Amino acid sequence: MALVSLDAMNLPRALRVLVVLVPALVACGDKAKTTSATTDAGGFDAGPPPSVFVAVHSCDWRSAAGTCTDFSNRAELELHKKMCDSFKGTFAETPCPREKLVGSCEVEKDERKRYYEGEAALNFTAQAARENCESPHLKGKFTGP
Repeated sequence: MALVSLDAMNLPRALRVLVVLVPALVACGDKAKTTSATTDAGGFDAGPPPSVFVAVHSCDWRSAAGTCTDFSNRAELELHKKMCDSFKGTFAETPCPREKLVGSCEVEKDERKRYYEGEAALNFTAQAARENCESPHLKGKFTGP
């Protein structure tokens, strides 16, 4: 399946801007704020290792763009909420839903873009989701559902 330009999709200009700029806006966050595993008084691991992604909040754009973005950095909750609200997404302090998920894209170490089938004008297949994720705009790492 060939990549289709955002202009050829007849999407409103604001949505085209959203698809291209959201990853850039999120990338502008403070990267010094990261999560790490902690230990209890006995020296045992009291949390997931740093390499495990645990979503703590999300921004849902399934109805407009067929995607939802999970975030794992609790310290950036307010930034993500403002960004989500400004682009007319639905912010939640829960992870993106798993139903109809066709794939995920690691955009940043603390951000996963989720792709869904049967949502909005962008009815993603796994191949289309992979192509979007690995495009020059996102440069992400694609994984299946």
